[in-house]
Amino acid sequence: MKIAVLYNTTEVLVRFRSELIKSLVEDRHEVIAITPFDSSVNDLKNLGVRWVEWDLAGQTLNPLKDIKSLFELYSILKAQQPDVILNFTIKPVLYGSLVASV
Repeated sequence: MKIAVLYNTTEVLVRFRSELIKSLVEDRHEVIAITPFDSSVNDLKNLGVRWVEWDLAGQTLNPLKDIKSLFELYSILKAQQPDVILNFTIKPVLYGSLVASV
């Protein structure tokens, strides 16, 4: 099964969800992490996942940047075709839920 994991920072994903990711990889699922780039990308890749960069408009209230992030996520998910999407944190939950329903 192909599982996409959406998070607003790679560092926090590694810190709080590495055990979940390890379990999914050990169960032979293909795990795709969709996060913005930061210094923890290599740590994430070392867990056995494929990483896809998402230019998430983090702490901004700029609607144009948010719309750009939403459409970029749509493109990423359309290209990756995951069977399951795990959304964590506010914007990934909102955007991931909107895009997954399309």
